Amino acid sequence: ADQPDKALAFDPDNLPIPYRLPDDDETTKLPTLNTDGEFKSKLPSINEGRPMFVPKEEQKTPPVENFVFTATWVGIGLLVFIEVFINTPYFQQVKPTLQNLL
Repeated sequence: ADQPDKALAFDPDNLPIPYRLPDDDETTKLPTLNTDGEFKSKLPSINEGRPMFVPKEEQKTPPVENFVFTATWVGIGLLVFIEVFINTPYFQQVKPTLQNLL
């Protein structure tokens, strides 16, 4: 009863490979330099054979789309300005002049 059960005993040398802690030799290795003079990662590359950074291609938007986009924001800004202007006291002074125009 004094000895622990062998099934519950912890033996770090008998752990499965994925759960084994690295040896001292594995942890003390310094990163290696590649041919460019930069440190080489020990991890496998996600995209083998492709460059690490790919410049983003600029897409030219059609002139019609630019016009519609700009006109939409100008219209929204104009409507917000009109709504704010109508709710100011200055609108009451300008109201008779605007009624005569229309």
